[in-house]
Amino acid sequence: MEGFDDPGIFFSNNFATQEPRENQLNLQVLKKQFKEFIRQFHEGNFNYKYRDTLKRNYNLRLYYIDP
Repeated sequence: MEGFDDPGIFFSNNFATQEPRENQLNLQVLKKQFKEFIRQFHEGNFNYKYRDTLKRNYNLRLYYIDP
């Protein structure tokens, strides 16, 4: 049931002339980049703002990150 409560990342490129399969690959790349950003972004003295907030909220059963 992994990913059951994952709403995912959705986008719409209405002006694209690409094949649907190519759009799906772009979406997968975008999701991977977003996850890496959440895991690796840090400020100054390695304060992992988004990763730590997400972990803290997850333990409280709050499945979101405040900006």
